[in-house]
Amino acid sequence: MNITSSMRGRAGLLPALGIAIAVLAAPAGDARADVVTDWNWFATRAAAAALPAERVTPALQTAMTQIAVYDAVYAIDHSYKPLLAKIPHNTRGASKEAAVVVAAYKTLVALIPSQKTTLDAQYATSLATIPEGTAKQRGIAIGTEVAARVLAARANDGRLVDVPYSYGSLPGGYQPTSPTPPPTPITPWLAKVKPFVLAAPSQFRPDGPSPLDSQAYAEDLEEVALLGRKDSTTRTAAQSQLGKAHTMAPALLWGNNLHAFVVAQNLTLEENARLLAKLWVTLSDAGVACWDAKFHFNAWRPMTAIRNADLDGNEDTTADTTWEPAEPTPPHPEYPSGHGCFTGAATEALRRYFGTQRVPLTIVTTVPVNGVPTSFTYNYRYLDDFLNDVLDARVYGGMHFRSSNEDGAELGRSVARYVDRNAFQRDRGRSPRDMNGWHSRRD
Repeated sequence: MNITSSMRGRAGLLPALGIAIAVLAAPAGDARADVVTDWNWFATRAAAAALPAERVTPALQTAMTQIAVYDAVYAIDHSYKPLLAKIPHNTRGASKEAAVVVAAYKTLVALIPSQKTTLDAQYATSLATIPEGTAKQRGIAIGTEVAARVLAARANDGRLVDVPYSYGSLPGGYQPTSPTPPPTPITPWLAKVKPFVLAAPSQFRPDGPSPLDSQAYAEDLEEVALLGRKDSTTRTAAQSQLGKAHTMAPALLWGNNLHAFVVAQNLTLEENARLLAKLWVTLSDAGVACWDAKFHFNAWRPMTAIRNADLDGNEDTTADTTWEPAEPTPPHPEYPSGHGCFTGAATEALRRYFGTQRVPLTIVTTVPVNGVPTSFTYNYRYLDDFLNDVLDARVYGGMHFRSSNEDGAELGRSVARYVDRNAFQRDRGRSPRDMNGWHSRRD
């Protein structure tokens, strides 16, 4: 089932740019795709299919793959600085396409070995399209070396470290919202992973949730109690749909939508490599920073807060022991909102890359509705319109307080600004096409 919607006053009534089709079809069917966009798609699919024991988050492993792709391309092109894998020897005349395919494949197989059979077939198909010869062989050698260097650089990044955790019991502390909670919230280890660009996971840690006895907390709780309750008479049908549409995990949402978006920009292979690496590194570092804050503050979810409002010491809140959220609550601490972190990071990264807020964006989410996978399509003229819809959606779904969404978005934007200033920088003396002219060609 597919439902196309546009939020009045925010989302523009733009053509879908083929995104609803592209996110479901094989990427090679688009004439404007290349090996960079193809292997970004393969990486996101492999991450989504990984086994729990492989300790995969869609953003982290996709970012590592895109770094390998970026470093392989610019080991040959030399116009931008590598991030993790600097190749010291001469790379002149090597095939960038071969280097990309090998770097992506070898990185992915090492990170997600359960997907090797599928990746092997994709690898053989991709390499077969590249003409035989010295350039191909040199590209293969460079891709192999880059993958090895990237994997070595991240060998002890904290992904495989077990992190102890105990649920809270005092007012304000995170408590399970499911009758059968897992032993720990999901991926507590992510809070301790070494970022790619940030100096530390806590670099942009926000100030924390509003004090339980504050007016700001009371206002937050009242809003989500009214708009986010399962049987709300205040929430509109459009708001209910938006809340359901954004129950999709944000990294999976970007994985499903970025391929078609990037292909539609008609960029060069080199530009695609830089844009995708920058986006996924930003998303990954934002995720690490967000999880650092989540497990530092360990804040309770609206469902727990509303049912236990008689314990919060705030005379302006009232307990409702029967309150249920409109949508299922994710099993991890509330503050800050992960959707806010990821969406703030991605939209700010795109704004900085293209030099404008006016970036036409079509977002397709696919979530179960009464057991049936259902797609919702939203069209936007401006990046902030999409961000605002996501922040609203998490209140409408009853999973987050407004301030948690806003603080998460600011954390994500801070990460994006830092990555933009400190990584993927041009080498001195090189002048590739300046992408900040993108919007002037389109407006």
